[in-house]
Amino acid sequence: MAADPAGRRGSLRFIAIVLLLATIAAASGGLGMAAPPGPRGAAADSETLASLLCAAAANQRRGGEIKELARSLGETLRIEGLDAGESFLTAFPPSGAVLSMLALDRDVEDFAEAGKGMSLAAAHYRRAAMEAEVLRPLRSNYALLYAAAWKEITRSQIGREREERLLASLSQSPDLAALGEEGALSLPPKSDLEYSHPFALDIFFDEIETRGMVERGPHIRSLEAGIVVAAADDWRGGAGAVAWEKGGLSPSSGNGVIVFSPGSGRYYSYFHFFEVAVRRGDAVREGDILGRGGNTGANARKPGHGGHLHLEIYDSVRDRALSAWEIRALL
Repeated sequence: MAADPAGRRGSLRFIAIVLLLATIAAASGGLGMAAPPGPRGAAADSETLASLLCAAAANQRRGGEIKELARSLGETLRIEGLDAGESFLTAFPPSGAVLSMLALDRDVEDFAEAGKGMSLAAAHYRRAAMEAEVLRPLRSNYALLYAAAWKEITRSQIGREREERLLASLSQSPDLAALGEEGALSLPPKSDLEYSHPFALDIFFDEIETRGMVERGPHIRSLEAGIVVAAADDWRGGAGAVAWEKGGLSPSSGNGVIVFSPGSGRYYSYFHFFEVAVRRGDAVREGDILGRGGNTGANARKPGHGGHLHLEIYDSVRDRALSAWEIRALL
């Protein structure tokens, strides 16, 4: 009997995905952190959850299994007295890979263009393009994971009753007052939006401390309660991608934080930080300090290009990014 071409292509694609996941893991230090030392039950649940999320590339209808296994993991962790945040990190993609997962089609095209050449930044973006191929189909699965992880981590920190009150009060209407201290940040005028990022908003600092090329801005706070799914404060580089040395969420994004809010299903991406005050796996409330604004990132480090927070919002419920106009209206 002749081989089924469609089936063969599916098998080859699955093999390619497995190999690609291994490549990403080797390049980034693993798809997540290793399971914490301790009783076998929690470690096994963490590893099973990570395997399920990766294997779901071949079958994306695994939402019920992901939620049930996450609930089971949370219960095991409470019984065994282990840290929920550290354990759930086993199944989280690395911080830089979250950007690839949230990438738009236009971003993937930019990755391909930026990946040309022999610089360190080019190598980074070639890897980002591969990560996007694997992780973008799994957006809905990771949204389920992050929501479950937030619930279990919050419950372990503050107890079930307070967690239920917090869940019931999750804000879905953030504003500029929640983002920073009064008078610290300014929205761009509407007339500027036509010439700026189509799917991001640059929010400007009213006061900046400078030391050479380095800028230190105001505290940046979380617009909603949620879980920190990406955080990096190790960016090293200068003006332009070719000057990037290492670290950050990406060469262009610089230091920053990405928070997933289970209340709205939105990912909030905050870029160009001077310093970061949270780490991956932290549960944060609306108004909690995430770090300080700065000018890390290949373009933000260029003279005259700093002085702002770059904010992106991705709506996982509608599976789309908010436009600059929508972000401004939301704030």
